[in-house]
Amino acid sequence: TLFPYTTLFRSISRLPEQSRKVLLMSYWENKKNAAIATELSISVRTVETILYKVVKKLRGEIKKK
Repeated sequence: TLFPYTTLFRSISRLPEQSRKVLLMSYWENKKNAAIATELSISVRTVETILYKVVKKLRGEIKKK
């Protein structure tokens, strides 16, 4: 069924802009953390932290449903 995907895309659309950009650049554009950091003018550690928090949040939201 499409239910988990609907929940996922809705959750992604509600993320803060920078978190959404980092997530999409990492998973959809398949960019490395260093490339994301350079493009967004943030540290690699910030990219790692954002990805960790976003993935944790999305997993939680999908498991809730």
